[in-house]
Amino acid sequence: MVERLGERSISISDFLIASFVRNPFTWTLSVWEEFYRMGNTAAGAAYLREYPDGQFVSFLRHVRDMRGRNIDLPWGMRPQNWFFADFRPGFLGRHESFATDVRRFMMIIGASMPPELPHEEQRDSRVARAKLSAYYDGPAQELVRDLFATDFDTFGYSPELPVDQPCPTPGT
Repeated sequence: MVERLGERSISISDFLIASFVRNPFTWTLSVWEEFYRMGNTAAGAAYLREYPDGQFVSFLRHVRDMRGRNIDLPWGMRPQNWFFADFRPGFLGRHESFATDVRRFMMIIGASMPPELPHEEQRDSRVARAKLSAYYDGPAQELVRDLFATDFDTFGYSPELPVDQPCPTPGT
């Protein structure tokens, strides 16, 4: 017989919640590239109507403007710590150290590490990617520092742009 969670006295605190976050600079660029740049989502189309140049810094201005309105924002315009408004994960890993952090998590829960971490490449990994500095001029850096200040503080990321870090692959 299958029991429903709602019919049992189980709370979220009965589980070890694990989550992964990423540097706000790469998080924001990835959200723009995957969901806004081409206008291929409803939120992306709305962004391009307001900012037809489609530039990354324009997306950051769009996020700032949207946050000033009294509306329910799409998740990509929110700081990552918004996902943890009602709880704090028992394990928090970083995208930048994913393999190491997965190993650490597996040790904590007493599970063996799989021979290979499952993953899906969204684009050919051999394609050369630009450096973050190609997208982040001074105004763009300041906007991300301001818009995602809580993420820098909560997750301990440096507010300095990672030097020579490649841009994120969409979907990663």
